[in-house]
Amino acid sequence: MDDKDWIFYKWPNWLRWISALPLSIIASVVFTLLASLLINYYGYNADSGMAKTLIQYASIAGFLYIIFTCVPSFKEIITGIFSILISILAAVELVFYFREGIWFNWDCFIIFLVFIGCMYFGIMLFIDHGRIKTIEESNQRLIEKSENEDIGL
Repeated sequence: MDDKDWIFYKWPNWLRWISALPLSIIASVVFTLLASLLINYYGYNADSGMAKTLIQYASIAGFLYIIFTCVPSFKEIITGIFSILISILAAVELVFYFREGIWFNWDCFIIFLVFIGCMYFGIMLFIDHGRIKTIEESNQRLIEKSENEDIGL
C-alpha cells in the first residue's frame, strides 16, 4: 500500500508529528481491548498465559503500527527506536522481578518474549533502513553513471 493511501497523508506534517504518540497510545488501548474481547468472546480464560501473551503483543503491535503510519518521515528509525525502548522497559521490568526473587513464572516469560521480540523487530528495522538507503544510493549512482555515458563523459 502506498504512503499516500493512509488517512494521515492528508494531515500536515507538524500535526502528524504531534499526534503520533497520543494516537499510538490510544491504538494500544484499543488493540488491548479488542484482544481481550476476542479472548472472552471465544470463552478462553483471560488470565491464562497465552491470553496474556496475545493481549501484550496486540497492545505493542497497535502502538508500533500507528507510530509507523503516523510519522511523516524516518518511519523505520522512529519505529525502531520505540521498539527498542519497549524492549528496554521489558528488561527493566524483568530486573524488578528478579530482585523480588521471582525467577520464573508465566509473567516473566511473557516479558522475556516482549524483550526478545521488540529488540529483534527494532534491530531489523534499523538493518532494513540501512539496506534501503544503500540500495537507493547505488541506484542513484547507476542513474548518474548512465546519464554521464549518455552525455559522453
